[in-house]
Amino acid sequence: MPARDVRPPAELLGELLSLDAISPASRAVLALHFHEELALAEIAAILELPLGTVKSRLAYGLSAIRKHLSKKRSDP
Repeated sequence: MPARDVRPPAELLGELLSLDAISPASRAVLALHFHEELALAEIAAILELPLGTVKSRLAYGLSAIRKHLSKKRSDP
């Protein structure tokens, strides 16, 4: 079993948000949602985007993070 990452959540979030696989649009939504702890409706209002677009960008960003983490776990 791989060792658990024991870095502070803010540091880990910063690393994940810096992944090249995450588009700047998704990165903005992820940062506002997880770092600033804003609701998706608030993010939509701030970015002047439809709520569906914000949800899509969040989903794409989370998918990229999941792929990165699963690859990282499978690396020796």
